[in-house]
Amino acid sequence: MKTFPKCDSKSVGKIIEHANKNICTDGIKSSKSSTFIFQEEKAICTFNLLDKSGFKNRLLNSCYYLSLTFCGITKDGKSYIQPFDHKRAAKIIKTFFPKTNLVWEHAPFIKEGAASCTHHFYLFVSIPYGRTPVILQAEDMKELLENKYILYEGGK
Repeated sequence: MKTFPKCDSKSVGKIIEHANKNICTDGIKSSKSSTFIFQEEKAICTFNLLDKSGFKNRLLNSCYYLSLTFCGITKDGKSYIQPFDHKRAAKIIKTFFPKTNLVWEHAPFIKEGAASCTHHFYLFVSIPYGRTPVILQAEDMKELLENKYILYEGGK
Protein backbone atom coordinates (compact mmCIF):
# COMPACT_ATOMS: atom_id res chain seq x y z
CA MET A 1 0.00 0.00 0.00
CA LYS A 2 1.53 3.32 -1.11
CA THR A 3 1.47 6.36 1.20
CA PHE A 4 1.29 10.00 0.12
CA PRO A 5 1.86 12.96 2.49
CA LYS A 6 -1.36 14.65 1.33
CA CYS A 7 -4.05 14.65 -1.33
CA ASP A 8 -2.80 17.10 -3.92
CA SER A 9 -2.79 17.28 -7.71
CA LYS A 10 0.71 15.77 -7.97
CA SER A 11 -0.17 12.69 -5.89
CA VAL A 12 -3.55 12.23 -7.56
CA GLY A 13 -1.93 12.60 -10.99
CA LYS A 14 0.36 9.64 -10.22
CA ILE A 15 -2.58 7.57 -8.98
CA ILE A 16 -4.71 8.31 -12.05
CA GLU A 17 -1.76 7.58 -14.35
CA HIS A 18 -1.35 4.19 -12.66
CA ALA A 19 -5.09 3.45 -13.02
CA ASN A 20 -5.04 4.40 -16.72
CA LYS A 21 -2.24 1.89 -17.34
CA ASN A 22 -3.91 -0.88 -15.33
CA ILE A 23 -7.57 -0.97 -16.34
CA CYS A 24 -9.49 -3.28 -14.02
CA THR A 25 -11.75 -5.59 -16.04
CA ASP A 26 -12.76 -8.07 -13.33
CA GLY A 27 -15.09 -5.96 -11.22
CA ILE A 28 -13.80 -4.23 -8.13
CA LYS A 29 -11.20 -6.83 -7.23
CA SER A 30 -8.45 -4.29 -6.82
CA SER A 31 -4.80 -5.00 -6.32
CA LYS A 32 -2.86 -3.60 -3.38
CA SER A 33 -1.17 -1.22 -5.81
CA SER A 34 -4.46 0.64 -6.23
CA THR A 35 -4.95 1.13 -2.47
CA PHE A 36 -3.11 3.98 -0.77
CA ILE A 37 -3.11 6.32 2.22
CA PHE A 38 -3.18 10.12 2.34
CA GLN A 39 -1.45 10.90 5.65
CA GLU A 40 -2.64 14.49 6.12
CA GLU A 41 -6.28 13.60 5.46
CA LYS A 42 -6.02 10.27 7.36
CA ALA A 43 -7.80 8.55 4.49
CA ILE A 44 -7.45 5.06 3.06
CA CYS A 45 -8.42 5.05 -0.61
CA THR A 46 -8.78 2.65 -3.49
CA PHE A 47 -8.81 4.07 -7.00
CA ASN A 48 -9.34 2.15 -10.24
CA LEU A 49 -10.41 2.63 -13.81
CA LEU A 50 -13.07 -0.06 -14.22
CA ASP A 51 -14.23 -1.48 -17.52
CA LYS A 52 -17.18 -3.88 -17.71
CA SER A 53 -18.46 -3.08 -14.23
CA GLY A 54 -21.66 -5.10 -14.65
CA PHE A 55 -24.39 -2.56 -15.38
CA LYS A 56 -27.01 -3.38 -18.02
CA ASN A 57 -26.68 0.09 -19.53
CA ARG A 58 -23.46 0.11 -21.60
CA LEU A 59 -22.81 3.79 -20.75
CA LEU A 60 -22.30 2.75 -17.13
CA ASN A 61 -19.80 -0.03 -17.75
CA SER A 62 -16.68 2.14 -17.62
CA CYS A 63 -15.88 4.41 -14.73
CA TYR A 64 -13.26 5.79 -12.44
CA TYR A 65 -13.93 4.30 -9.02
CA LEU A 66 -12.80 5.84 -5.72
CA SER A 67 -13.50 4.35 -2.31
CA LEU A 68 -12.75 6.30 0.87
CA THR A 69 -12.37 5.28 4.50
CA PHE A 70 -11.17 7.60 7.26
CA CYS A 71 -8.94 6.43 10.09
CA GLY A 72 -7.31 7.76 13.20
CA ILE A 73 -4.06 6.81 14.91
CA THR A 74 -3.78 5.98 18.62
CA LYS A 75 -0.84 7.15 20.77
CA ASP A 76 0.76 3.73 20.38
CA GLY A 77 0.57 3.96 16.57
CA LYS A 78 -2.39 1.70 15.90
CA SER A 79 -5.04 2.77 13.42
CA TYR A 80 -8.79 2.73 13.93
CA ILE A 81 -11.78 3.50 11.71
CA GLN A 82 -13.51 6.87 12.06
CA PRO A 83 -17.04 7.74 10.95
CA PHE A 84 -17.25 8.87 7.33
CA ASP A 85 -16.67 12.63 7.09
CA HIS A 86 -18.34 14.13 4.00
CA LYS A 87 -16.59 17.48 4.39
CA ARG A 88 -13.11 15.90 4.52
CA ALA A 89 -14.09 13.63 1.65
CA ALA A 90 -15.16 16.62 -0.48
CA LYS A 91 -11.55 17.84 -0.79
CA ILE A 92 -10.31 14.44 -1.90
CA ILE A 93 -13.18 13.89 -4.33
CA LYS A 94 -12.70 17.34 -5.89
CA THR A 95 -8.99 16.60 -6.40
CA PHE A 96 -9.78 13.34 -8.23
CA PHE A 97 -12.92 14.55 -10.01
CA PRO A 98 -12.90 18.35 -10.61
CA LYS A 99 -16.35 18.09 -12.25
CA THR A 100 -18.08 16.86 -9.11
CA ASN A 101 -21.51 17.40 -10.65
CA LEU A 102 -20.92 14.22 -12.72
CA VAL A 103 -19.91 12.04 -9.76
CA TRP A 104 -22.18 9.38 -8.27
CA GLU A 105 -21.96 8.12 -4.69
CA HIS A 106 -22.86 4.81 -3.15
CA ALA A 107 -22.88 4.19 0.58
CA PRO A 108 -21.37 0.92 1.85
CA PHE A 109 -23.01 -2.03 0.12
CA ILE A 110 -21.43 -4.99 1.91
CA LYS A 111 -21.12 -5.71 5.64
CA GLU A 112 -17.34 -5.12 5.71
CA GLY A 113 -17.73 -1.75 3.98
CA ALA A 114 -20.43 -0.68 6.41
CA ALA A 115 -18.23 -1.69 9.36
CA SER A 116 -15.39 0.46 7.99
CA CYS A 117 -17.69 3.38 6.99
CA THR A 118 -16.42 3.15 3.40
CA HIS A 119 -18.16 5.20 0.70
CA HIS A 120 -17.73 4.77 -3.04
CA PHE A 121 -17.61 7.42 -5.76
CA TYR A 122 -17.95 6.88 -9.51
CA LEU A 123 -17.28 9.02 -12.55
CA PHE A 124 -18.60 7.28 -15.67
CA VAL A 125 -16.31 7.66 -18.67
CA SER A 126 -15.93 6.49 -22.25
CA ILE A 127 -13.24 3.87 -22.79
CA PRO A 128 -11.07 3.68 -24.83
CA TYR A 129 -11.89 7.03 -26.37
CA GLY A 130 -9.97 9.39 -24.13
CA ARG A 131 -11.65 8.45 -20.85
CA THR A 132 -13.97 11.40 -21.25
CA PRO A 133 -16.68 11.88 -18.62
CA VAL A 134 -20.08 10.70 -19.81
CA ILE A 135 -22.99 13.08 -19.30
CA LEU A 136 -25.90 10.86 -18.35
CA GLN A 137 -29.46 11.50 -19.44
CA ALA A 138 -32.50 10.71 -17.26
CA GLU A 139 -32.97 7.26 -18.85
CA ASP A 140 -29.29 6.42 -18.23
CA MET A 141 -29.63 7.28 -14.54
CA LYS A 142 -32.55 4.94 -13.94
CA GLU A 143 -30.38 1.89 -13.27
CA LEU A 144 -28.16 3.85 -10.89
CA LEU A 145 -31.12 5.14 -8.90
CA GLU A 146 -32.67 1.66 -8.73
CA ASN A 147 -29.39 0.43 -7.22
CA LYS A 148 -29.34 3.20 -4.57
CA TYR A 149 -26.67 5.38 -6.14
CA ILE A 150 -27.11 9.10 -5.55
CA LEU A 151 -25.70 12.06 -7.40
CA TYR A 152 -22.82 13.38 -5.30
CA GLU A 153 -23.73 16.59 -3.46
CA GLY A 154 -20.25 18.03 -2.86
CA GLY A 155 -19.78 17.30 0.83
CA LYS A 156 -23.07 18.69 2.10
